[in-house]
Amino acid sequence: MLRTTPLFVLLLLLFSTCGEDSAGGSGGGLATTSAIQLNQVGYAVGERIRFTFTDTARQAVPGGSPVTGYAITDLSGDSIVREGLFGEAEDWSELAGVRAYAVDAGPLPAGDYRVYVRDVGYSYPLHVSPQPYREVFTAAVRGLYYQRAGQALPEAHAGQWQRAAGHPDTLVYYHPSTGREGGTFSSPGGW
Repeated sequence: MLRTTPLFVLLLLLFSTCGEDSAGGSGGGLATTSAIQLNQVGYAVGERIRFTFTDTARQAVPGGSPVTGYAITDLSGDSIVREGLFGEAEDWSELAGVRAYAVDAGPLPAGDYRVYVRDVGYSYPLHVSPQPYREVFTAAVRGLYYQRAGQALPEAHAGQWQRAAGHPDTLVYYHPSTGREGGTFSSPGGW
């Protein structure tokens, strides 16, 4: 059985959504479901694909067959790339209010996929690429750059958010908690 950690659960909740969409492809008209939760930012090539399925309130799908497995398909749902079985459901009721199946489906080659659970629906798309976090990383660094009050932000780098430097911090007083008896120092160019 896959051992889950609070960080794994937190990341799944962070990257999952609560909405429902209509699914494309030939998947019998089944909707995209938030019951299948995965990292929607993406997975690196060679990284293990981990997801949860939390639709455990249903003991069986129509016709009496229990939900026992999943398939990873191409985006259209027409081609199955990998199939697998769910293990034993885990009780996450104290942490997330659900019972869930935690799945480690192993790595996949670069491409765009969806997880399919029979009579439940499809996951939101999952992307596998060599650098899946590059765009998020660049946006985070850019956000930190824009927050630098002690530095001018030239138009060449900041575009419409260009501005002169804010407070220069050339005369900074020591706080009493430092243990110093007064005094100043200069610290230009900081945050």
